[in-house]
Amino acid sequence: LRARWSAVPADIVGRLVAVYGSEAERVLETMDADPALAARCAPASSITRAEVTYALRAEMVLELDDFLERRSRVMLYGLDNGLSAAPAVAQIIGAAHGWSETQVAEAVARYRAHVREVKTFHTEPLAAAASAVHA
Repeated sequence: LRARWSAVPADIVGRLVAVYGSEAERVLETMDADPALAARCAPASSITRAEVTYALRAEMVLELDDFLERRSRVMLYGLDNGLSAAPAVAQIIGAAHGWSETQVAEAVARYRAHVREVKTFHTEPLAAAASAVHA
C-alpha cells in the first residue's frame, strides 16, 4: 500500500493498515476521490478526515468516543490519546449527524473527561482491595 499510495505519509498508511487491515485501502481510496479528506485532524495526529468519513459510512459511528476509543484506537495508543484531534473529529461526526455547535463542544468535553478518568491512576480502590485481601 505504501508503494501504491506514495503521496500519503507513511505514518498514516501504517496506522490505517494496523487498525483496518485489508479495509485500509478503502480509506485511502476516499482520499484519492476527495483530496480534502487527506487532511490530518490535528498536526501531530495520523487521523485524517478520510478515516472519520469512512468510519461514519462503513462502521456507523455515532459518537466521538466511539471513534476515538474503539474504532481508531487512538485513545489507547495515540501519544495524546486523541485529544488534539477530538475537536476536528467531533466537527466531522457532528456534521454527519446534524449536531449543533453546542453538541459538538459537549462531545469534546465529555471525551476529555473520559480520557482524564480512564488515564488517571486511582489509589483509593487499590488500597480498599488490599485491605479486604488482608482482612
